Amino acid sequence: MDMKTNDTYGLFMEALDVVNTAISEHKDGQLMGGLLTAADKTIGGKHLGVAVYRDDPDTPFDYFTLRFTNGRFELLARGKDEPEIAWKVSQDYLRDLVDNPRDYIDNPARLDLDWLRDRVGV
Repeated sequence: MDMKTNDTYGLFMEALDVVNTAISEHKDGQLMGGLLTAADKTIGGKHLGVAVYRDDPDTPFDYFTLRFTNGRFELLARGKDEPEIAWKVSQDYLRDLVDNPRDYIDNPARLDLDWLRDRVGV
């Protein structure tokens, strides 16, 4: 495990890199293609809140704000911001992304993108 994954910010940023890499490598595929097109149209440029939790999704301990631009997620801020929470994600899931990146990059269906599908109506 990388030293920077000891804190939530480092863990989140590494996990976000895995998600963006998987999206990039599969952007023309059936699974990602339609989702990315819908995401660009519906959430492109908008602020998306992310809540990180340990055991209970209703009790997050850290927050991030993302924006989806040009087919990738980028961090805008750490902390609870004005956007509603779009994605509740467990710390264990983030750690699994970081510890096993190829599992998710090679098989993007393993990515937790249900929150995004719901948000964009796909």
